[in-house]
Amino acid sequence: MPPAKPAIAVLHEDDDILVVNKPSGLSVTPDRHDAHRIHIRSELARQGYPELMLVHRLDRDTSGALILAKHAEAHRQLNIQFSGHSVRKVYEALCSGQPLQSEMNITVALRPDADRQHRTLVDTRAGKPSETHLKELSRFGPYTLIQAEPKTGRTHQVRVHLWTAGAPICGDELYGQGGPVLLSAVKKSYRPGRSGVEKPLMERLALHAASLTCAHPISGDPISFVAPHAHDFAVALKQLSRYAR
Repeated sequence: MPPAKPAIAVLHEDDDILVVNKPSGLSVTPDRHDAHRIHIRSELARQGYPELMLVHRLDRDTSGALILAKHAEAHRQLNIQFSGHSVRKVYEALCSGQPLQSEMNITVALRPDADRQHRTLVDTRAGKPSETHLKELSRFGPYTLIQAEPKTGRTHQVRVHLWTAGAPICGDELYGQGGPVLLSAVKKSYRPGRSGVEKPLMERLALHAASLTCAHPISGDPISFVAPHAHDFAVALKQLSRYAR
């Protein structure tokens, strides 16, 4: 039998909401082509949370803070906040290269499903306004850790904006081909193991929803949640910090 998957980490729970640290590789919505494929709500049901309502989405390969509603009124109130762009979401991305500026606002019109790869692309005529604030956090040789705070919520917005800024996210096969995170890129004395093939520090999309801040849907009190990095993301940062010059 395959090993049991670790439980999804709960960051906060009360009578109205559940906030979790979504692992990479787990879809937020059910698969349209495979009804039996697990997703965030089916996996949480196994942990004892059968009645949960989605409020916002994260890409399948993106890890981090995800808030779900436990009842209709909490769902309604959170939807109002998300649609009104009053929820503060902060992402961290490990990127290939450096952005055009160490801190900048990207404001371009985006159109989803714009080509055969179903990518969101810049389209000044038919696209919708979008904005993301980018801030460089650390440099590791050819890699940069960037904080991204989207002010709007377009599909793949952070991924497209980082690509536009000249720093595609590592492991992003759709936007800019950022490539995997390799220790050999920063460690001068690196030697591969017996196989002679380097195993990347990270191969998947290196994007993490680091924090989420909003008003509690029932009490109205300000609430904020921080999601620790996934294990592979944390290990990659530790190794890059150790060897990058």
